[in-house]
Amino acid sequence: MLHDEIVEVEAALEPLPPAEAIARARRMLAPQVENETEPYPLDALDGLEPVARAIVEGAQVAPATAGQSVLAAAALLTQGQYNVRSVDGAPKPLSLPLLTVALSGDGKDSADRPALARIHTHQREQVARYKDELDAFDQATAGAKRNEKPVPPAPPAYRIAGDATVEGLRRGFDGDGCASQGLFSTEAASVLAGYGFSAEHRIKTAAALCKLFDSGHLSVVRGTSGRFERYGVRLLSLIHISEPTR
Repeated sequence: MLHDEIVEVEAALEPLPPAEAIARARRMLAPQVENETEPYPLDALDGLEPVARAIVEGAQVAPATAGQSVLAAAALLTQGQYNVRSVDGAPKPLSLPLLTVALSGDGKDSADRPALARIHTHQREQVARYKDELDAFDQATAGAKRNEKPVPPAPPAYRIAGDATVEGLRRGFDGDGCASQGLFSTEAASVLAGYGFSAEHRIKTAAALCKLFDSGHLSVVRGTSGRFERYGVRLLSLIHISEPTR
């Protein structure tokens, strides 16, 4: 009797075909999410609701995907103007660390594009202006006399980046960009598999991002470059992760 039970258990433990084993592991490891069938509350977006609904209909994307993109764009434009008050009464940055997980082809980029269109247009105009002013500065410098010092143009106030390192963020907040910036990536691999999250840098990068999200404060002291101190800077992130198609 005992021998029969052992044989029965061993038979049940026989290896499954790879595809079936992966599917079984996915079912077992998938988190239990309550209210999965509840629709994304677009009406809770208040004044942003019409924009999100237009993106849903025009780009043919899920309401949650459109909602993420609209919230991120709105937060990017307001995080430098306002704070929120936490439950303990302390002011906190109006910055959102957002993460979207969706299947490849679900339209993450299609939602981001219209939501960020005006911001990208402004950034392109800033770059074009800077190039023109830089050309004029170079010409003025070439024709200037020894005691004349033309004033160099101010660089573009960059607001959006697709990837970042801690050192790059410090430089951006130090003068290469404005004090309110956003990290937007439609492919998380470009960020999570990039230099900032390499094995020797990922802890430092994660800690710096958490500090920025929590307080908007950057403080570093280096023996070679001196002290870097910035208060009131703001960083928002919207990272899209493409889940493999089943």
